[in-house]
Amino acid sequence: ALDGDVEGLAAATADMLLLGGAGDHDGPSLARAFERLGDEPIIDADADNVTLRLSVTPERLEPALALLHEVVARPRFDARAWRRERALRLAALASEGDEPALVADRVFLRAAYGAHPYGHPPVGRAGPVARLEVVDLRAFFAAHHGPAATTLLVVGDLDGAGPGGRVASAIERAFGGWRGGGPAPAPPPALAPADALPTLRVVLVDRPGATQSELRVGGPAVARAAAEQPAVLLLATVLGGSFTSRLLQDLREQRGFAYDVGAALAPADGPGSLVIRTAVRTDATAAALAAILDQLRRLDAPIPVAELDKARAVLRGQLVEAFGDGHGASRLIADALGHGLPASAPARLPELLTACDGASLVGAAARWLEPRRLTVVVVGDRAQVAPALAAVPGLGPIEAPPADPPSPPASLRPPSGRPPRR
Repeated sequence: ALDGDVEGLAAATADMLLLGGAGDHDGPSLARAFERLGDEPIIDADADNVTLRLSVTPERLEPALALLHEVVARPRFDARAWRRERALRLAALASEGDEPALVADRVFLRAAYGAHPYGHPPVGRAGPVARLEVVDLRAFFAAHHGPAATTLLVVGDLDGAGPGGRVASAIERAFGGWRGGGPAPAPPPALAPADALPTLRVVLVDRPGATQSELRVGGPAVARAAAEQPAVLLLATVLGGSFTSRLLQDLREQRGFAYDVGAALAPADGPGSLVIRTAVRTDATAAALAAILDQLRRLDAPIPVAELDKARAVLRGQLVEAFGDGHGASRLIADALGHGLPASAPARLPELLTACDGASLVGAAARWLEPRRLTVVVVGDRAQVAPALAAVPGLGPIEAPPADPPSPPASLRPPSGRPPRR
């Protein structure tokens, strides 16, 4: 869902596929039509893909497919509906400034990725969104949506799912005549690799009087389809992927600095972020950051076999749980397809995890978690935390949050960027 020069355009276009009506239905009529099928559709736009999900009983598959075709092939983009939705989006964006966690996430993306399209959340910023008109959404849809950019995935206990069967025939009746628009997706722009700096970069967002500090530590890492992705996924699990992970045991159980600590790898076509997230007491901000950096430096030693086996078991358990119903299975398979992998990729993950040994994780840590290549974001009371942060070994000068880039006008030029995949 990369939206080129206009932040929030791809996500707004995606949401208006449902909210703006389609075919013979206006927005409320479309919602009622889906309600009669037994479910409310959900549309998500992330940094790379747009995903539309719907769950229906097998006997309602054919009318559901027909309605989905109306949404993706004949959206109406009602102007009044967009003005109402734009006002809601702007109100939501304005309220994000009151949420330290959201502020930390936004500042981290901008600091870690700069002007790269991954440098902002898909919903964008208030300035660009305020200037979006319905003509921009229609133009973006015409340029970037269509059959060549779309994958249809049906998951369930279905009879006649093979070629020529009932399901295939229903799909052909609904989508067989869909033509035009939507070129095949191109790769996201490359991101220059980060060079090791003399000291770790620290960005501080001042929130006077805050009783907690939000911490983000991380940077760009591997693409979803990279061969090293399973090793980095294991590494994140060892660090902060379960209750027994290193960071949670250290910061919560031993030191009492935080209630929760997590480390996660964001899937992306390009360099997805590997980020440690936590919120700590204000007076423990510097000590918590020092503890995190100490844990990162310890990754130059081989991870014990028992700890590695435990991390594998956590990821396998999550995979089994996700495959427990059609919702989870469809999400896993759609994620793989959306990032250019085969539908069998989730099922192959346990095999790939088994092939990752301690040496592969040490190598991944050296490439992606070397502290001098990372960015630290702190959202907290500067007067209280800055002096203690300055005393943490290896930190560079405390920086102000990076400025947002200028917001170009949305209209008067064709939208650019990589077309979203649905």
